Amino acid sequence: MDTKIATIRGYLAAAFPSAESPSHRPDLGGDLTTVFSVIENYVRHQLGLTRPIMDDRRVEEIVRLLNQHAVPNLMRANPEKRVMLRADGGKTVCDIEDLRQ
Repeated sequence: MDTKIATIRGYLAAAFPSAESPSHRPDLGGDLTTVFSVIENYVRHQLGLTRPIMDDRRVEEIVRLLNQHAVPNLMRANPEKRVMLRADGGKTVCDIEDLRQ
């Protein structure tokens, strides 16, 4: 899991070069495993990954999903929201949610 977290943090740092270093925290709500936060120009962006994605997918597969869904672009287009990647019946679904405080 630590390798996955480090890789995703590196991916977000490359996608948001002028932002504060991406941080992460576990989130115990539902099947949400990990939340990554990026602050760019005083605007907070978040990426949430569910337990099936973090537990069952290889890190290369997760990075491919981030690219496939253009997650950094979605994060920038939806400030103060959370971009969520979740598994749904063998497919990966990308949703935009309100931030949970």
